[in-house]
Amino acid sequence: MILSRKPDLNTTLLPDGHAVVFSPTTNWAYTLNPMAAAIWEFCDGTNSRDALVDQLLMLVKDTDPEQTTQRIGSIIDELIEAGLLTQE
Repeated sequence: MILSRKPDLNTTLLPDGHAVVFSPTTNWAYTLNPMAAAIWEFCDGTNSRDALVDQLLMLVKDTDPEQTTQRIGSIIDELIEAGLLTQE
């Protein structure tokens, strides 16, 4: 399944690696930590969950791959539950 950001959201990347995602529909803003912001960037409608995990594992080489994979999965699930991402 391909992961995509909802098209009506506005994103601002911050200098410290965080991101702010604003939904004009709901008037809610979501703050993403650097890991969630990196995941957000990869959810461009071209990556599956597995491809996204593989790419991020290459970026965070000094971590436990199993633990990082679980963390990435949890963040993706939270973004979907918040209504920010879709799976196609």
